[in-house]
Amino acid sequence: MVTRNPATHPGDIRIMQAVDRPELRHLSNVVVFSSKGERPACNMMAGGDLDGDVYFVCWDPILLSHFKPEMVLDAQAYEKPDIIQDRPDGDSLADYFVFYLERDVLGKIANLHLALCDQLGREGPKHPDCIFLSHLASVAVDFAKHGQCVSKVEYEHLEKLLECWPDFMEKST
Repeated sequence: MVTRNPATHPGDIRIMQAVDRPELRHLSNVVVFSSKGERPACNMMAGGDLDGDVYFVCWDPILLSHFKPEMVLDAQAYEKPDIIQDRPDGDSLADYFVFYLERDVLGKIANLHLALCDQLGREGPKHPDCIFLSHLASVAVDFAKHGQCVSKVEYEHLEKLLECWPDFMEKST
């Protein structure tokens, strides 16, 4: 079982077959993914792109015995965002700092996603609101790298989610 951190979508967990490649035995503490297939395996796990992403690999037969093939969902369609050219109005460091802080909502999304999944129980990660939050997290996690942030419309929807689930944030703190 392999997944990338952060993994918020139920399809971010992949069950893979490990193989022994003698020419790669000198490598340690790394994951080498196959380059075969329609889509890179790393991208199927939370949109990974091998630029220093952290993966979780588990081969514990006791834990894996609880995973059935029907439990592994299709991976979310992650698309690499374009580099955004938006800039703050001024050129000072403070202007850039404020520009970033106003658009960095990953913490809010992550906390909301975790608390909502916990409140909804075992099927929580499959709930449409959690899937929506997973999409927002995939955008927000690389905001500093590519400049694409959660849009104003999506953020307003996020605020409405907070209103719909009024007491779960209190329970999660």
